[in-house]
Amino acid sequence: MSPDRRRSSPILTGLLEQVILADLGDSVGTIMDRLQEESAGAPDIAHLMAGLPALARVLRYSDVRRTDLGLVGDVVDGFVVRICVGLPVACSSLDDDAATAMRVRIEAVHGAITLLERPEHTAAWHDALRRLADSEQAHGVVAGRCVRLLLDTGALTPDDAARHLSRTLSIAEDPPRAASWVEGFLGGSGQLLLHDDTLWRLVDDWLVHLREETFVALLPLLRRAFSAFTAPERRQLGQRARQPGGSGRLTSPGDVEFDHARAEAGLRTVLTLLGVTEQSLPSPTPEDPARR
Repeated sequence: MSPDRRRSSPILTGLLEQVILADLGDSVGTIMDRLQEESAGAPDIAHLMAGLPALARVLRYSDVRRTDLGLVGDVVDGFVVRICVGLPVACSSLDDDAATAMRVRIEAVHGAITLLERPEHTAAWHDALRRLADSEQAHGVVAGRCVRLLLDTGALTPDDAARHLSRTLSIAEDPPRAASWVEGFLGGSGQLLLHDDTLWRLVDDWLVHLREETFVALLPLLRRAFSAFTAPERRQLGQRARQPGGSGRLTSPGDVEFDHARAEAGLRTVLTLLGVTEQSLPSPTPEDPARR
């Protein structure tokens, strides 16, 4: 199948949306017939994932004749079934660029499923996300993003998400996959790390125990993950990492002899990852234990 044909479903769904907005209801049947023909002969699900959001908007917001809406609903049902069944296979053996593109498609489908508000679609979609979250074959970016989406919708509890993270960051895991998993899980928002002590400590502990050469090799991935956060989030994360006690570190000062020189070197690395300069952080007060 040619690339133009593979792209035809999202083109047709976009055209359908425009036709309905223009109140050209007589053209809906023709477009739907072509859409069903194209989707039935498609060898993969990428174009279905790209086309579903427009169909979901049509069903949710359109005032097209109810007979036409029924036809759109039938096509949507077919799209959702094929996507949910084929997603695990489509997400296997992806390179970094393909995994990033798939993550974008998954987010778009997730938004469409949420918009549709159909329990059967939501259940099937969550099941597909769980299979990817549990898969060792899925790229880290994809698996981490699936866990985050399930967490955000309440399909996973924070403890469930922490267990996924702990397993991924374990010593037995491949560090590059773990870093890409963290990138997918955090997904451009630092709020989880700011407000969930368990997740903060898991990520912190993983970074602390990485070998130096591994940490250096992972810096581009880690920097990309943290650079997607907003500037206020990066500043707050930098402030938290700078704390000499409490949630900003794993051990209390009395547990080990504190090495100030080593701590300063580590702090500079963390601030670099977050894109925060030390000048932008508040100076410690005279009572701050870090000054003693």
